[in-house]
Amino acid sequence: MTSLIITSISAPNAVLRRFAEACPQHGLDFVVIGDVKSPADFSLPGCRFVSIEEQDTLNFRLARILPKKHYARKNLGYLLAWKSDCIIETDDDNFPYDTFFIPRNRSVDAFTVGGKGWVNAYDYYSDDKLWPRGLPLEAIHNPT
Repeated sequence: MTSLIITSISAPNAVLRRFAEACPQHGLDFVVIGDVKSPADFSLPGCRFVSIEEQDTLNFRLARILPKKHYARKNLGYLLAWKSDCIIETDDDNFPYDTFFIPRNRSVDAFTVGGKGWVNAYDYYSDDKLWPRGLPLEAIHNPT
């Protein structure tokens, strides 16, 4: 089983309805983790909505120490899905392309990087001079 985890404070919107419709068709378990601003009457067939009140009853210590009104509550969704073969996460404002539902693999082909020190992984994906936040400035022009 693959599980899709989303946090949301919204009422069911077009994105959530699309996931609720498509997930069962593709064998995905769909879980929405709510928060204090989520509608108390949230209901969406094809979706398991976990209200803030239900989160407080979960048998995870994390449920009691995570701040309310915080994106980190998504971690409770991951814990609920821990027996899944694959866990996918996205946001309630990202409408899925049809390719979203193509089955995932647990492994991918990747580059092997030799040597030591910093590596600018963005060099493998673009000819433009780009770098991730946190890469030391002196490492920007070093070949990878």
